[in-house]
This record gives sequence, C-alpha cells and structure tokens, in this order.
Amino acid sequence: MSLSARSFSATGVASFANALNTAPGSPGDWVGATFIDGPDTDSAFFYRSSRVTFLGQTVIALGSTSSSNQPRHTIRYDFRPVGYSSTQATIGAYSVHMNRLHPQIPEPTPESGPAHRQRRRHRHKRTRQHFPAVPTSLSIRDFNIQTSSQAAYQELVGSQLNNSGRFFDPISTPGSWNNNGAFRIVHTQDPIGAGGMDDRHDQILLSATLIDGVGLTYQGNPSIPYSTTTWNDANHSYRAWGNDGTSFDTTLKVVGNTMVGPAIAQALINCANGAGHLPVVLNLLLPAEIEASTTIDFRRSTSTPSPMQR
Repeated sequence: MSLSARSFSATGVASFANALNTAPGSPGDWVGATFIDGPDTDSAFFYRSSRVTFLGQTVIALGSTSSSNQPRHTIRYDFRPVGYSSTQATIGAYSVHMNRLHPQIPEPTPESGPAHRQRRRHRHKRTRQHFPAVPTSLSIRDFNIQTSSQAAYQELVGSQLNNSGRFFDPISTPGSWNNNGAFRIVHTQDPIGAGGMDDRHDQILLSATLIDGVGLTYQGNPSIPYSTTTWNDANHSYRAWGNDGTSFDTTLKVVGNTMVGPAIAQALINCANGAGHLPVVLNLLLPAEIEASTTIDFRRSTSTPSPMQR
C-alpha cells in the first residue's frame, strides 16, 4: 500500500500502521517503511510482513522548489512476496504525487502554463529513464491529470524509441476523464468534495512484464477496456475501491453501496476528509513455487526395454 499526503511524518506513518493493526479483524502484521521527509508532499509505504518481504526504498528523483524541476520526490519501494527468492519476483513500486499548482507559478487551471506542465513531465521522464533497475514494476500515482492525451501522461505510457521503461494502463481506459459520466466507474476523486466523484486522478500503471500473462502478472485482461456499466467487471481485478458507479458528480454513495457496503464507504469518506481520493486496488497472480531438495537424473537408459515396458 502506497500513500501520498502533505502532512506525513515519521509519527504519522507509525500512527497509520497502528490504525491498520488495531482495526477490527486486522491480521496485526502491518509495517510502515522508513519515512523519508521530502519537499512539499511525502510518500509512505505500508505492507503486511507475513505476505511481503520488504527489500528497501530508493529516492530515484529529488524534488525541489526550482520552477525547472519536479517539486516532489519520486520514491521506489522494492518488495517480494514471502516464499519467493528469485529477482524475477521482485516488484518495484514507484510512488509519486503529481503537482497540481505551484505557489511560484500561479495558473487559472491545473492544465495550463508551460512551466507547470514541464514540472509534471519531468517526473515521468525520470521514472522511465530509471525504470530498468526493477523491470517488474508498478507506478502508483495521484496524477492530477484530467485526460490521457496530456504530455506528462504520455511521457509514461506512450511508445518511444526506447520502450524498456514504458508503463501501461491495465484497464485500457484512456480518454478525457474529468466530469465525464462515461468514466464514472473508474473515478477516484472526490468522495465528499464540492465537485463530487468526477475525476480519474489516481491510477496504478503496470510495466510490460506485469501484463504479459507470464509468471507474476496482472489478474485481468489488459486488452479489454473496463466496463462502463458495472464496477464488478469480470475481465479485471482493478477497482476504484468504494466506487460502485452510482456517485457521479456527487458524494460517494454510502447506504446501498454495492461494492463495499455502508460501513467501509463511510470510512472512505471519513479518511478523505473533504479533500481526498479513493484508493485503487488490483490483484497480481503469483507464479508457482518450485523447490527440489534432491537432484533427479533424466539421462536415458541404455538397457533394452521389455515388451511390457514398451
């Protein structure tokens, strides 16, 4: 689980991990990765120690206040499912919160201004250049992007001369997401804000190695666009958690929420606190584990088989 917020701190990470561990029915094995204090907005990573071996974290791009640089760190968290030792089972999760507006660059909308757009594009370019360090990767982001045609988004998902660092939308759902009812089932912002649920700001993108159907791979069919009529799409495990598709341009539905029920729906609203987003989840299928304690000799026998053996 990766989170991004302006108010994170080491104390906040410890408090959130404690909340996870003391929640009713919790397995009690949640751990927060070491907090890295960055400029503007911070990231945090939480995992279950019984399910995941945490391998470490790396700041792959530094944020700064310079108008020619990205304002926030990009951090990669590396982990591996428990029971797997192969590097091919290692997953790198790139966590980043795209800048919306910058105090030194006042703009009327989050889409305008060449300097603002360039700061957003820097982040994805650096992720793509760094990507081969962990070929099996997730890109977990609050994109603050309203359309898939924007240059910053295409920097990450578009085809280039070198495609080794390219990421893919596992639900194959490009378009102009903002305030568009056709995308209401994949909207993540805002469960209680003034505008209601009207934007697909939050996404998990996958590397090519996670959508090829081999080994560690996405549970779903990335060649099929997500349903526009039901959240319970059998072709995908990807979900905008809590959004059952009935809350377009309004507060997230609580009573009668068919995805998570009223208790969880209300908890999501409480966590959003009037200016938040819904989490995004998906399933990955693990490859079979193979372990052999002895050596088996498959050399052909030189003896002549009997008629019965034939």
